[in-house]
Amino acid sequence: MDDEGTDDGYRLEASFGPYALRERNDSLHSRLNAKPAGSGEETEEFFWASAGCPGDGPRALFQISPQSATSGNPSFARAASAACAQRAAERHDCADLQLWPAPSCRLNVA
Repeated sequence: MDDEGTDDGYRLEASFGPYALRERNDSLHSRLNAKPAGSGEETEEFFWASAGCPGDGPRALFQISPQSATSGNPSFARAASAACAQRAAERHDCADLQLWPAPSCRLNVA
């Protein structure tokens, strides 16, 4: 088997407690601290969600981002990230899962 990695596809991340706080503080996406869930300004394929975990710590953070320009499947990114966030939140007994808003419908009227 070839050990060479690829930059195609997506990166899914789940962060809890101080790790979630660090991710928010170190992120290039300024809106991670402003909203419990959303999508990136520069790409329609970067999404984040959050959930309240037991105790008084910061909200858990769930992210998905494309690894290359060829990833190009926002529908898949939304579905994969939602499934990952739901499973991780359940495993950690987190509640109040907040997912990003549904995409807006664009109509072209002549």
